[in-house]
Amino acid sequence: MLRNETVKGRKSGKKRRRMRDDEKEFLRTLGVHIRSRRRELGLTQEDLSSLSGLSKISVTNIERGLTGTTLNTLLKLAGALKMSIEDFLITASAAAAVCKRETEQGSGKSVL
Repeated sequence: MLRNETVKGRKSGKKRRRMRDDEKEFLRTLGVHIRSRRRELGLTQEDLSSLSGLSKISVTNIERGLTGTTLNTLLKLAGALKMSIEDFLITASAAAAVCKRETEQGSGKSVL
């Protein structure tokens, strides 16, 4: 699919842009990091939902990397997990970059 193609949203009928593979990988990695920190603190998804003010389904979808998120949502999660937003972004960005390099190396693409 081309980068600028859109898909029609299920409920609203609004068009939304399809995520690129690197965006999907970033969100998946971010979700893994959030889940890991939540478990490290001994919290359930319901606990995190209450602490952050987000719905449980939102927490679930973010942890699974199924949905994008806003800066405001990341700030709420960071506060609830007693960490900085920079920790989320730096860790997720670095991990996604490593995964991308490994994928490119495995496919024979040139990597810098």
